[in-house]
Amino acid sequence: MNILLCPHSSGGYLYPALAAGRRLQRRGHRVSVLGHAAAGPVVAEAGLPFAAAEDFGGRRAFSPTWWGTTGLEQYQAVTRAARQTGADLLVTSVLCNGPLAAAEVLDIPVVVIGFSVHLWDYRSGGAGERQWGRPRGNRTAEMLQWYADTREQAGLAARPSRWAGSPLPGDALLLRGDPLLEHPGAVLPARVHQVGPLAWEPAADPAEVEAVRAHLARTGKPVVYVHLGRFFGGKNPWPRLNALFTGGRFQAVVEQGRSTDPQPAPGADILLVRKPWMGPLIDSAGLVLTSGTSAPVLAALLRRRPLTVSPNGSEQPLLSGACLRAGVAAYLPNRDLPDAADPADVLAAAWQDDGLRERARALGSRLAAGDSAGRAADVIEQVARQSPTTRETMGTHRVDQAPVRQLAEGALEWIRVHAGYLDSPAGRAELPVTPRVKALLQLALLCRYWAKAAPADPGLREVQATVESAWRSPAYAGLLTADPDYARPIQLTYAALAPADGDLRRAVLQRIAAEGYLTPRRKTPYHQLSTRFFADLAGAAHQLDSYQALYHASQLARYLSGQRADDPDPCVAAHTAFYLTDFGFGESLLGEDAREHARRVLHRFIEQSVRQGEWDLAGKLVLAQHCLGGDPARTDAAALRMLAGAQTADGAIPGRTAAGRATAGGTAFFRAAYQTTLVTAMTALIISRRRADGTGPAGRTPELRGAAR
Repeated sequence: MNILLCPHSSGGYLYPALAAGRRLQRRGHRVSVLGHAAAGPVVAEAGLPFAAAEDFGGRRAFSPTWWGTTGLEQYQAVTRAARQTGADLLVTSVLCNGPLAAAEVLDIPVVVIGFSVHLWDYRSGGAGERQWGRPRGNRTAEMLQWYADTREQAGLAARPSRWAGSPLPGDALLLRGDPLLEHPGAVLPARVHQVGPLAWEPAADPAEVEAVRAHLARTGKPVVYVHLGRFFGGKNPWPRLNALFTGGRFQAVVEQGRSTDPQPAPGADILLVRKPWMGPLIDSAGLVLTSGTSAPVLAALLRRRPLTVSPNGSEQPLLSGACLRAGVAAYLPNRDLPDAADPADVLAAAWQDDGLRERARALGSRLAAGDSAGRAADVIEQVARQSPTTRETMGTHRVDQAPVRQLAEGALEWIRVHAGYLDSPAGRAELPVTPRVKALLQLALLCRYWAKAAPADPGLREVQATVESAWRSPAYAGLLTADPDYARPIQLTYAALAPADGDLRRAVLQRIAAEGYLTPRRKTPYHQLSTRFFADLAGAAHQLDSYQALYHASQLARYLSGQRADDPDPCVAAHTAFYLTDFGFGESLLGEDAREHARRVLHRFIEQSVRQGEWDLAGKLVLAQHCLGGDPARTDAAALRMLAGAQTADGAIPGRTAAGRATAGGTAFFRAAYQTTLVTAMTALIISRRRADGTGPAGRTPELRGAAR
């Protein structure tokens, strides 16, 4: 499916759309972004193709500052871009009426990404809701009028709206909050879905983060993160901010956001910033003061920080009221009121309120626990399946693909987030040398097949960068030979996966060849097979036996032919399948009868691993089934469901077995979870991709082509 993201281009609207877009891209859809030219670098960091709205006549089309008056510009830019890209579905943001009209003209679905709370009328309930700011009915009527104006300008006034009297949600509206933030007893309208925060932001520059921390360390005062939204004609907050943070208990990091004319006083303990990210800034703070926009509220809660809210316009009063009702925020009026508490006292009370902090932690944990990007992608795909204009572009799914998709998305995301630890100062200090070197090589092997299965996945480049950074270290050559027992296979694996033009790679190959490692000497058939596989990947000359000879001497072949009575080692059998088929991307040496027999044996091993809760082994055996032409999503769904059930909220498989489930965090958890999560990621990634002919491997890669002969 070809999806065009066309949200507003400021971070609070763009970043959630990118979170959903990245997940959809990972599922195999083509995703591109239309926005202001200034958003191009951020979209590039997210790994998605970008088109500048200015090139389609949309100079001001995606600025929330002019959201009400630029509907026609949005409509024209989106219509032109969608036709050029062949879009099957649009994803836009709330306050974008142009894409709604464009979807009607193009006859394709449109999904709207909303704020963290529902802006408009509830379907039912909501009686007695305190009206912070404008009433819901008033806000709904105004936005419907802006939508009607856009349709009239686009020449659609005489044409009935596709959504009759409820057009603002499009075909689906995705809310980024939690049901706890809606009024008790209220029922959301049809087509409105709670998906969660859709958290994503560009990576922070470590030097910039360190500069902020160094500045804050000068006074050592507790830090309040202040995120300003638009004033909407309200009172300028700077006199109050200067009073709050001059000569008092707290210091502030103030994100200017979309506000204008910052006025920090010379003596105030205020660090003014304008950053495309806020996570590290909130991490440095103990309290967040915001006007009540979705981005800082959700970011604060995801980091378990309590809030102080001082709302002005737009959704600010509504979301602020929801946070107050949920007990995760204190209220700071944005203007002086009779008998109002001193603002400094409000901050101090909020800081010391343990109940406030606990409720913020609880709600933040709820928000973080769900896979919001996966939920959003599920809704978007469901909308597409229900639309006759996009159903045919969706393709067909194998039986029980949901666990495969969940495992791939979650495990790859965990690997992306945590891979950097292997090449960090902490990782180098806390991990033993040889396990760390092996882990980096496993990561490089994953990258090889990640690049084959999903080359456009933005997470791939981040993980590859970790491996390449470690390999560039001057100390890395010594690490390859640090353990004499593993030095030769480690060096060969490195040579197989490293760039072909590297000096270290050439030296390694020369050394292990001179030592006679690339000969059959004293190697078991299985040891020869693994050595030959990596030697062929490295393009190294060797004297090892042919793949046919090594297969016929293997435990699996001898068992299948009746020469061996006892079962082969399950792990050895799985790796034999990997090496003979290039992990499912190459031709199999086995005839169909032998493959079917082997799959039955593997299936028996898989059933045993499920009964015993052996997560790591089950993942390997499922991939081996795929390598031998099976469809494990159909025949071994129990193993996939077991792994999906074991997977934590952040995507990890917490250990090799259910009995050895790791619960503690830190280095111990990383070491327990890393290998099984990586195995799961590779397995789910590879089996989720159809092979070229739909049933079997697509042919050997250039490195291995002809080696079987």
